[in-house]
Amino acid sequence: MKTYINSLKGMHDILPKNIFLWNYIERQFKKILNNYCFNEIKIPILEESKLFQRTIGYGTDIIEKEMYSFEDKSGKQITLRPEGTVGCARLIVENNLLHCNKEQKLWYRGPMFRREQPQKGRFRQFHQIGVEVFGFTKPEVELELIMITKRFWEILNIYDNLTLEINTVGSFKDRMLYEKILVSFFQQYKNVLNKNVLLQLSNNPLKILDSKDSTVQKILQESPNLQDYLNDDSIEYFKDVCCLLEKMNIKFVINKHLVRGLDYYNDVVFEWKSNLLGAQKTICAGGRYDELIQKIGGYSTPAAGFAIGIERLILLIQTLNLDNNITNVHNIIDIGIIFIEPCLKIESVKIAEEIREEFPNLRVKSNFFNKSIKKKFQYANKINVYLILLIGLQEFNSKCVVIKNLKTNNQESVPRKNLLKKLHTFF
Repeated sequence: MKTYINSLKGMHDILPKNIFLWNYIERQFKKILNNYCFNEIKIPILEESKLFQRTIGYGTDIIEKEMYSFEDKSGKQITLRPEGTVGCARLIVENNLLHCNKEQKLWYRGPMFRREQPQKGRFRQFHQIGVEVFGFTKPEVELELIMITKRFWEILNIYDNLTLEINTVGSFKDRMLYEKILVSFFQQYKNVLNKNVLLQLSNNPLKILDSKDSTVQKILQESPNLQDYLNDDSIEYFKDVCCLLEKMNIKFVINKHLVRGLDYYNDVVFEWKSNLLGAQKTICAGGRYDELIQKIGGYSTPAAGFAIGIERLILLIQTLNLDNNITNVHNIIDIGIIFIEPCLKIESVKIAEEIREEFPNLRVKSNFFNKSIKKKFQYANKINVYLILLIGLQEFNSKCVVIKNLKTNNQESVPRKNLLKKLHTFF
C-alpha cells in the first residue's frame, strides 16, 4: 500500500484553474496602485522574532499563539512573517527611505503565516496584498486608501456585497486609560466569564469589544464606551474622515466595537466585510499607525495602510459565481497546432516558435499526442482552443497552412509566407 505525503494542516495548493483568477486580481490591483503612484517592494518572509514582539504586542493572539517562530543554527530567534506592515516599516527604517523623500507610498504581496485553526476562508499560510503610506498626516490619506479599495471592488463587481465599517480607537494614551476602566468594569462579571475571555481581558482588553462570546456581548451593552475617553483631536480627525467619505459618496457604517487586533493602530481603523463568507467576514482591514516607525527605531512618522486577504477575496468572487467569466476569458489557448503526419512535427515546432516570437502575449500549444485527427480536435475543444493551425503533407507540399476558428467553425487555407500577417487579423 502506497503512503502519500500530503500538505501540512492549514496549508493549501493553488491549482491552475485558480491561478488565472489569482493573476487577474493582482493585475487589476497593480493597475490601480500605479494610477495612485504607489511603488512595489519585496520584503523577506523571515524576520527576527523580536521585530514582531516589539510592534504587534505581547498580549495579542498573533504573538501568544499564532507565530511560527524557531531558533536558527546561529541561535537567533526568527519568525515566518504573520503580516506585512511591520516588515515594510522595518524596510523603511533600515534603508533610510524617509531621508530623501519624507513621503512614501509602497505596496507588496506575498504569503503570510499564522498557526490558526483552519476553517473556511482561513489558512495557516495565506496571501495578502498590502498597501502602506508614510509621512502623511491629513485625513485625505484615509480617504485615498478607502477609495483605492472601493475602485478595486467595483472592477471586480463585488462592491454591492461589501460593507465598509470604520471607527476611531484614539491615541495610545486614550487606549491605555480606557483599557484600565474596561478591565475594572469586567471584574464584577469574572465569575460568569470563561478562561479564554479572562485571558484576553488580561492580555489584550480592547479585543473584548470585538468578542463573539454571547455572554460578553450582553455585558458590552452596559460597558463604558471607548468614544467617551477619546481626546478632542482624535474625535475631530475621525469626523473629518467621515465627512470626506460622505462627500465622495462612499457608504460606511460606524462600528464602535471595531478595534483591530494589533497594538500598533491608533485613531482611524476600518474593515471591508461581507456577510456571504460565514465567520471570516473581513476581506480587507487597515488603519493608521503613527508610532510604528518609532517602535522599530526610526523617527516619529505618521503612517497608514491596509491589507487585502487574497484567499477570502477569491472565495467571495466564487461565492457570487463571478469567477467563471474571468477564468474562461484568461484560460483560452489562443492557437493550437495540429500536424497530421509524424514527419511534420519539426515543421509544427518551427511555426509555433515563429508565432511566439511575433505574438509574445499569445498562448500557443502544439499537440504532440499520437492520436487521430478527430481526437486531437476533440481535445482542442475541451481545453478551450480558439484557432487551430492544421498541417498535413498536402498543406506542407503546397506551402500552406489551414486556419480553423473553433468558435465559428470557419476555416481557410493560407500561404505559409502570409501566416503571421493573417494571424494579425485575429489578434
